[in-house]
Formats: sequence, structure tokens, C-alpha cells
Amino acid sequence: MKHTKQIFILSLIISTLFLAGCGPQKQTGTTGGQTGGKSVFDSIKDAMSKSLSLQCDYTSGNVKSTVYIKGKSLRSETDNQGSKIYAILKDNKLWSWSDKDKNGLLMDLTDTQNKEAAGQKSGDDIIGEVEKYKQNCKQTIVSDSMFNPPSDIKFQDLSQMFKNFGATVKP
Repeated sequence: MKHTKQIFILSLIISTLFLAGCGPQKQTGTTGGQTGGKSVFDSIKDAMSKSLSLQCDYTSGNVKSTVYIKGKSLRSETDNQGSKIYAILKDNKLWSWSDKDKNGLLMDLTDTQNKEAAGQKSGDDIIGEVEKYKQNCKQTIVSDSMFNPPSDIKFQDLSQMFKNFGATVKP
């Protein structure tokens, strides 16, 4: 029962995070990664490979999101009806948490079995979602500390949970 609740919570957080990237786009910025009319980057992957620091602000329906990118790391802050959900993608790991709880989730994105069990997207899929809004990105200074999971949040390792869950449920 506890595992089912945790999977439900994970699905809810991930769905909210990535549903913010779906639906009609409302432009909230117009810099589009340009300086003097010339594009600094062609895609989000290009910006990451150039180790650029970006801030991307966009709105989809009632959901407002800000994504920070620095080098190969990404941080998302999604405001959905008064609740803020955070996610950090760094070193092939995804941390997610809410401002309403001191517990969060950690997922190793290199473990294919665990990704499939949770319906989790890969790091490339997540970057692809942000790609839709690259015209709303602007170069900015982003602190390295933004990509460190908060120390006051207790993160549950879902990779370990799914391994344990698989060990207890045998066909």
C-alpha cells in the first residue's frame, strides 16, 4: 500500500512538471537566445553543449514555469494553482519536491527498468519538452547552487524503491 501511494505521488509530481510543457503556448519573453538579432544557440541541447546559462519563462494554461539551465544541468520551478513544484536534472538524476512537503523523490535516469516502472522520461525527453519554449529563453547568470537539491528535503530514492518493490512482487 505504501509503495502504491509513493508511485501515485511520483506520477502526480512528474505529470504536473511535464504537463506544464504541454498545451497552448503563451509567449512571456521575446529574447529567444538572441543578441543583436543573431541567435546565440540553435536549440536547448546546443545551449547546454556550449555551457550557456539560460532562464526560460513560459505559461501553459494556468501553469507558470521557469526553467534554469547551466551547462548540462536543468532546474524547473512550476507554479500550479498556488503549489510550487521543483525539479533538478543533474548527472542523469532527477530530484523533485513541492513547497508543501519536506519530502521529495529521487530517480536515477540511467536505470531503464526503474524509468519504465515509473513512466519516467529520459533526460533527453525532459530537455525536448523545454525545447518547445526556447524562444522564451534568455541568457542570464545562474548560480551553481541552484542545481543542488535542498538539504532540508528528505529525498526517497525511487530507484531503490522499485528494486525492492520488484523483489517483493514476483509472478
